Amino acid sequence: MTESDLIITQERGQLVRHLRAIVERTRGPEGWAKLLASVSEPCRLAFDGSIGVFEWVDARLATELSMAFNEGSGEALTADRGREAAREQLTTVNRWMLRFLSPSFLLSNFSQFFRFYFMGGRIQVEHEGGDTALIHIWAIGLYPDFWASGAPGWLEEALRMTGCQEVEVRYEAPSGRGPEACHHRYHLIWR
Repeated sequence: MTESDLIITQERGQLVRHLRAIVERTRGPEGWAKLLASVSEPCRLAFDGSIGVFEWVDARLATELSMAFNEGSGEALTADRGREAAREQLTTVNRWMLRFLSPSFLLSNFSQFFRFYFMGGRIQVEHEGGDTALIHIWAIGLYPDFWASGAPGWLEEALRMTGCQEVEVRYEAPSGRGPEACHHRYHLIWR
């Protein structure tokens, strides 16, 4: 695995569309214009118009937009965005999954799901049996709150949608050098 394999270079337009919907719902259309005014010109030009649901967008620019939105908002909002994204993704584009959705099915398809929304990075899911799992994601890019709050929020909501009543997602941040410097771990426990 090389460093260039781990860089998330693109993400689906649905994620930016989702952010825009949140901004317009909570801050109105003028909130979206204000957010765009706060980012670089390349970012503003990339997201000023309509973005397709399945369109790939530059992850660096999407990260800049998300970080500008998150400024002053905190991790709780990022976790809420993750939970809302899970509900949206699993009840619209991927609603077919709900027919089969169980923790085991979700985990066995999580790496394909991740690759559908993000270009780059490496993922490994260890279903430890019963009601625990460990997800490893080696990736460079996106914004820190995404890894620490957004992804756990998404995983928590997705597991709840499978019928789990109690869900705990513990995030272990990267540490060390080389691949360990971008190794995100998610410990999942559910009942």
